[in-house]
Amino acid sequence: MFYLYILNYTASYYEYIIDTEKYDPEKHIPDDIYGRAPFVKGLNELKFYPGIYAKFGFNFEFGVYNSKIKSLEVGAIVDLYPFPVPIMAFEDGEHYFLTFYLCFSLGKRYN
Repeated sequence: MFYLYILNYTASYYEYIIDTEKYDPEKHIPDDIYGRAPFVKGLNELKFYPGIYAKFGFNFEFGVYNSKIKSLEVGAIVDLYPFPVPIMAFEDGEHYFLTFYLCFSLGKRYN
């Protein structure tokens, strides 16, 4: 979750107080949002999620000369966690994440 500056109106509707609150879509409407809270607000709520990952890939080098590098790498990365990691606010967490990647490299080799 993230924090926002929220307009809380007093007894007279024309006066308000700006408070920092955790966003709740049931409670806050877009008209009440004044802006983004500071970046450091809520850092004390971070949690540690240990896990492991595995990376599998194929690297194809097809440079014509030894001094010039051209390569293409294609692969997948799997992240595994012993308990679900919440990513989105109102969705259930997942135990694994699968990522595919494609990397093209150009360069020069120096001796």
